[in-house]
Amino acid sequence: MHSPFLNQLFLSHKLGLGGPIGSGQQWISWIYINDAVDLITFILNPDTKLPNGPINVCSPNPVRQSTFSVSLSEAVGAPFSGRFRVPALLVYLMLGKDRASMALEGHRAFPTKALAAGFHFRYPLIEDALEAVYGRRPRSVSTT
Repeated sequence: MHSPFLNQLFLSHKLGLGGPIGSGQQWISWIYINDAVDLITFILNPDTKLPNGPINVCSPNPVRQSTFSVSLSEAVGAPFSGRFRVPALLVYLMLGKDRASMALEGHRAFPTKALAAGFHFRYPLIEDALEAVYGRRPRSVSTT
């Protein structure tokens, strides 16, 4: 596996028991590790012209938690494709207040400065990244 985050979710999704957390409507800003390394290398290159300030190291295509859950289930060949929701109360009990809040509230960021500077992602879609990890491409799912 490539990611501790995916490692934690793999078994439940593989067994068809993984699903959206809470409402599933919260946004996830994500990035595939190869793109993260490429983007950091791009940022550190003295020839790269970037505006001052922070640079978001994330994919240009954040997804809703429910979309991510279905895509992950499909990528691992799950029999139910993420039909079961994880209730918010269970998330609070398992993770504690601070970590549960992060999972249940979500975050939607864009790599606006990196794109404006000419950076190109190899894995811009969650389907691209999951196919690279698991060798199976989930069907495209709307992210809006």
